[in-house]
Amino acid sequence: MMDPESDHVSQLLKELGPAEGPAGFVRHVMSRILSERQLTSRRTVPFNQEGIAMTRKAMWGLAAAAAVTLAVFAIKGFPPAGRGTDGTIGAAKKYQAPQIGDKDVKLGDAEAQEFLQSEAFDRLIKDEPSRKLLSDDGVAASLQNRALVDALNDAQIRAAIANLSLARVYANAELKAAVEDAMSANAAAGLAKQAAAQNTALAKSAHSAAVAAVLNDPALMKAMNNAAVKAAMNNAAFARAMSRVDLAAALNRNAFVKAVAARGFGAAAATPQFRSGLADR
Repeated sequence: MMDPESDHVSQLLKELGPAEGPAGFVRHVMSRILSERQLTSRRTVPFNQEGIAMTRKAMWGLAAAAAVTLAVFAIKGFPPAGRGTDGTIGAAKKYQAPQIGDKDVKLGDAEAQEFLQSEAFDRLIKDEPSRKLLSDDGVAASLQNRALVDALNDAQIRAAIANLSLARVYANAELKAAVEDAMSANAAAGLAKQAAAQNTALAKSAHSAAVAAVLNDPALMKAMNNAAVKAAMNNAAFARAMSRVDLAAALNRNAFVKAVAARGFGAAAATPQFRSGLADR
């Protein structure tokens, strides 16, 4: 019949499974056991023979169990620390994140940075009318469309917006519809300038004179045929800004014209640094 100590040792060995212990581990443990045995044998203990046999058997069992337990800990790892140190260790591991590399940093648009450091930007933020124009939310939002920025490089389009003629057309829904209808009806035949006279419905309209004036103005026609300008003027905030004499006139300020023509203006207009530069003056 197997005694409890042997059964406990067998169970530990089964849990351990096949594994190689640290070098010299078994030799060290057995050496300690033998030295303890010799020390015990030299002592005079007033036990009878049966008691001595039981004592030796218990010692061997405990020693073997200790050896197996130490081997388990050595191979599988010692138990985790208590609650007092667990939080500290966890915190240390939490902050062992790798450092952010250069490739993880999102760099700004090179063209925008080039413009923000240019003489054109410096002149722009020093020109009060231009700064007032660009500080308008409707204008600032529309200028993020690079197609509109390209259109504003055209002197005819700037002239059409600056004299408020375009703003007047877009401010009146009926007039705008009449102009667009006339342009559509006559564009294919190349008779845009004579549309008012040839279009019977238009001739009877209360806006016929105004439509004829638009159709006879090359700058207005060019502006109304530009998709980016049409999109901007259909935006209420931009159209409202362009109906103001001071803001519309600023489109032809030298500082604004030079800035719009500069490389990177469109990209820079969308950046916080651009808005900050306008506000700091």
